[in-house]
Amino acid sequence: MVGIPLSTSVLIVGVVTTVYTTVGGLKAVVWTHLVQFAIVILGITLVIITSFYGAGGASEVLALAGAQGRLQVFDFSLDPAVS
Repeated sequence: MVGIPLSTSVLIVGVVTTVYTTVGGLKAVVWTHLVQFAIVILGITLVIITSFYGAGGASEVLALAGAQGRLQVFDFSLDPAVS
């Protein structure tokens, strides 16, 4: 996207991550991961709530999913065409 070769960008990210971990310590890395996890969970929750609201509520989502056959939890079919 920015014109940097993949191997160079992997090397840069690896060096930056290693230096960050070494200088900041493992505690800083754990806190960073915790904050990142919280942001991801918050984002997923907001997407689900917004989607349910936009579709007309959880009952409407379940009705549409049931009509499309998407509520089958266990499907052990080996057919790759079945989604």
